[in-house]
Amino acid sequence: TKNRKSIDLYDMLNVSRENIMSFLYKKDELLFFQDFINKLLIKLNKIPLTELTHTHCHGDLHGGNVLKSNNDLCFFDFDFCGYGLLSYELSVFKWACIIGRREDQWGEFINGYELISKIKKIDLKYIILFVAIRDLFIMSNYIERVDIIGLEVISEVYIQKRIQLLKYLETML
Repeated sequence: TKNRKSIDLYDMLNVSRENIMSFLYKKDELLFFQDFINKLLIKLNKIPLTELTHTHCHGDLHGGNVLKSNNDLCFFDFDFCGYGLLSYELSVFKWACIIGRREDQWGEFINGYELISKIKKIDLKYIILFVAIRDLFIMSNYIERVDIIGLEVISEVYIQKRIQLLKYLETML
């Protein structure tokens, strides 16, 4: 992990802004994303980052990157791993719960996590903000790979789903 870069939320937001804004062509979508990212940056600037738990993160811990065999867990897909905030690490699972419409698993996940390691209240306080950053980051990542995965993946329907999710998250920020 010494050679792994840190998980930088500011960098994730700035790269996401650049990628997403260059991809969108509808004025209302452009305005929404620009405004939304600006709101996230303002909120991120107000967080006392030094008070949050910093740790080694998988970076993509959404539940689909783990296999269970008997009582053992095997994690894989470490493309996004690095040193970062526990809050962001946890938010990735919350994000997966929201988009997978299985939000009931969030409480079970947190309870199970705390059986192994306690979570400070402040590490849970900013989860929704980090869920929004996660969604923008994934959208940006797809856009960066559009020549590989194809435009079918990032269709108008996909864009509308992302906007709906971000508007939903905005109500909770």
